[in-house]
Amino acid sequence: MIKIRKLRSVEEIEQCEKLPVLHKLWGTEEEIICYGQMGYIPEKEWIVKLTACESEPLATYVQADAPVYKDSALEVFLNFVPEMERYLNLEVNANGALLCQFGKRGDRAPVSSRCSQNVSVEVCKTVDKWSVLLRIPFELIRACFGEVCLHKGMQMSFNLYKICETEENKHFISYTFIPVPKPDFHLPQYFATGIMG
Repeated sequence: MIKIRKLRSVEEIEQCEKLPVLHKLWGTEEEIICYGQMGYIPEKEWIVKLTACESEPLATYVQADAPVYKDSALEVFLNFVPEMERYLNLEVNANGALLCQFGKRGDRAPVSSRCSQNVSVEVCKTVDKWSVLLRIPFELIRACFGEVCLHKGMQMSFNLYKICETEENKHFISYTFIPVPKPDFHLPQYFATGIMG
């Protein structure tokens, strides 16, 4: 079980535990060092930072809700009511194009119409790595999951991914191991458990 740290400011995300995304799946051979960090500011927002040590990541899409998983993408899936198997999937490329959906496996829709507050996306690129900072308003979480009480001691589930489905750069890497024969990240039974600290 991973403790999700309470933050006083978004800058404190840098002090959160680094969660290694290192399970190379479905024939992936490429070595890409990746990790995620997660925390929350009470009554305000859920914060996720994802980092990949990858130079010149493939990034063709620029618009929201594009299939960024065909580019080099970093992803986080979040479930705040694990017994219901609904989750938010947030997928971002190095251009900052965000694909954000909510629902069950095989039945998800964009979240853009659910809430007036949108997810904030901030991308940082250097010579040898790139990262994305996601700030997810509690208002949006509650618009998706109902009036869930986000408080110390609450359990949720999540997974983190590095992906590219384009043939010449294809790779699938996850935080938790997914023991299925074909590529499929949309399996909440293999999410990790987090507890709000």
